[in-house]
Amino acid sequence: MKLFGIIGINVTRVTRIHNRFLRNRFEEKLEQLVDLTDNQYRRSLEYLFYGVNPSAPNEIFKAMEEGFRSPNEYAETGLPHYVSLVNSVSSAETSRINSFLKGDDGNAQIRAAAKAQRASDIRMNQELAIEKGLV
Repeated sequence: MKLFGIIGINVTRVTRIHNRFLRNRFEEKLEQLVDLTDNQYRRSLEYLFYGVNPSAPNEIFKAMEEGFRSPNEYAETGLPHYVSLVNSVSSAETSRINSFLKGDDGNAQIRAAAKAQRASDIRMNQELAIEKGLV
């Protein structure tokens, strides 16, 4: 994320979607694949993140309400034929960050981040020089 001038992320809110219909569909599929009598299967489950596609920002709401579309439906809408699920918030948000940085506001943010980084580097170099007695 340093490439984008992002040094840290403050998470202000996390939302877990409770959709009983989708949860039941998931559990039915899970029953077909896993022996549910053994509780160790729960340790193997991971939470995955789905990032907002900047070209179709409302697609996330459709996924929350009805589940993901079939590959054919995605092809008809012009969206990629796959759903990218990742285990990293950074990876989930990369396309949205890239879209922001390509806009006018993003260019200003990049310049400000680069300027701040240069100022920080200069300060650190000066402090190191003082510590080593070079100044």
